[in-house]
Amino acid sequence: MELENTGVSKAKEALALIEATEQRLETLVRFPIWLILLCSISYGLFTFAYANMAHDNEWALAAMMFFAVFLAAGYFGINYLKRKGIKLLMLPRSTLGGVYFIGLGVTFGVIITLSRVYFLEGVMWSAYVGSVTNMMLMAVAQYCYPLNEVSVTRGCNESD
Repeated sequence: MELENTGVSKAKEALALIEATEQRLETLVRFPIWLILLCSISYGLFTFAYANMAHDNEWALAAMMFFAVFLAAGYFGINYLKRKGIKLLMLPRSTLGGVYFIGLGVTFGVIITLSRVYFLEGVMWSAYVGSVTNMMLMAVAQYCYPLNEVSVTRGCNESD
């Protein structure tokens, strides 16, 4: 009977150690806060500029500039992690992570498209709502799920 209790306690300790290692790994591969803010703000401003652009006006140039800043910030973040000795996989390893990754991309696309369509229909505040939504979603995705992996047992608040 004591052997069974010892096995169960060792298994619980091993699971706790694995969970602690995952949390530490997520903390290591997370971009710095200022870079997460730069990425999310530039992506939100890209969404705003894209929703406002019509017939090649100045918003088209702004959309291209904000998207370039977003890509440059992401590239800088990846190189920052490489200098720390961390090479990220761009695609998730698990099926749940793949569903999350694809779902996030579709959600971003739907928000951008709807904010533009509604803006062209005369709903002027849709550009603001779409940009803030994309900005917040990008920040949460980069901070809470830096590995593009979703855990069923652990949420964002438990990763710190």
